[in-house]
Amino acid sequence: MKSVTAILLIILFLSALTRLSAQKVEIEKRIPLSEFPASAAGFLLDSFPDCKQMRYYMETNSAGSSYEAKFEHTGTSYSVEFDLNGQWQDTETLVELSELDAVVQNNIASILSQKFDSSKIKKLQKQRSSSGIRYEAVIKGRKNGKPEFYEFLFDAEGKYLSEEIILFETLSNDYQ
Repeated sequence: MKSVTAILLIILFLSALTRLSAQKVEIEKRIPLSEFPASAAGFLLDSFPDCKQMRYYMETNSAGSSYEAKFEHTGTSYSVEFDLNGQWQDTETLVELSELDAVVQNNIASILSQKFDSSKIKKLQKQRSSSGIRYEAVIKGRKNGKPEFYEFLFDAEGKYLSEEIILFETLSNDYQ
């Protein structure tokens, strides 16, 4: 009976996710190092040997699940994501819009002015992956007087790739 209930809950969850295709629902749960893939932990130790205060997460969203480590290294905030097998997916670093090339800044500003009555970049990350460099921005945008949060994805030149409305979900656990 418990397995039937679990299957029904999964089906309901997946059907809800398909209806939210233009919305981003992301749940992060902090986990101990013992639950993080050993190969991913080894990659982090090799790549960032003097890093301290590393935090580990299991992330679930409409695209699936992954592992993520967040930390600071040489004064820069990092987020490194791995698939469920511990294989590296991408590395994100916090950046300021003013640090980007003028062409990239102008392209991003142009898209935001077309999409919103007013907007503010709340967080901007440079994302490095096997497919190249992209920029991920969390935007507080106002359309028709209504403010909402969005996640935008831009290519290396600042050209628009996609956007999603962010739906915030909080999860309480012992590791936060």
